Amino acid sequence: MEPLCVLIYPKTAEIEFSHPDVPYSILFIGSYLKANGIQVKLFEQRITSNRDILQYIESNPVTHVGLSTMTGPQIIFAMELSRKVRQLRSDITIVWGGIHVTVAPGSVLKQDFVDYIVYGEGEDTLLELIKNPDAKSVQGALHRDDILTELVPRPFMDMDKVSLDWSLIDPQIYISSREGRRYISFVTSRGCSFKCQYCYNSVTNSRWRSWSVDKVREEVEKIIAFDISYISFMDDNLAVNAKWLSEVCRILEEKDIY
Repeated sequence: MEPLCVLIYPKTAEIEFSHPDVPYSILFIGSYLKANGIQVKLFEQRITSNRDILQYIESNPVTHVGLSTMTGPQIIFAMELSRKVRQLRSDITIVWGGIHVTVAPGSVLKQDFVDYIVYGEGEDTLLELIKNPDAKSVQGALHRDDILTELVPRPFMDMDKVSLDWSLIDPQIYISSREGRRYISFVTSRGCSFKCQYCYNSVTNSRWRSWSVDKVREEVEKIIAFDISYISFMDDNLAVNAKWLSEVCRILEEKDIY
């Protein structure tokens, strides 16, 4: 059976009080999986009911379900949904990734509703898990029967390997208006060179890395196609490399983007 991976961004609160930003965690990974031949379906629990998500999983030959998790209320919704998936289809491989798993992997590893945890960046790790289901070990991942000391972190990837595939979501859901312009959130880099104690980067070996300037231009042109002229950067730290940022700003000025 060909793999079919469902990626889910759980709710972050019982009631969402603001317009949702793009769930880049699952959009990046979903885009990468699709580009590498994996069938993938993305769900946003902030805008899609559990009933609809579970109905899709029950009605389709889903092999893997991946959930992105941040420490906080999102964990509650991820746990609830994972248990329902397990009850519905015990044959599905459930994978947890995201910042929470990377910061506190031991808190998730032995949970009976999780088959694998993915530590750090998930693109290559999840792809390998899906393509090599019989592998006894995958760099950057642990099975719930493994022990934490067996975890081997995967090196950071070249971000230019990932191109966003906006066909996986409905961009219009994430577009709002600011200062009379159509607005969307955007990400161009990962990590940070600093280790502020309040930030997850303080407990990982994170370093700042970005799309190349040419890649930023390519990805900006994709969102401009949605009649976007105002963006908000969600990068951990946008201003690490002054020369790079200057060139990115030049692109934004050229495209009349605020």
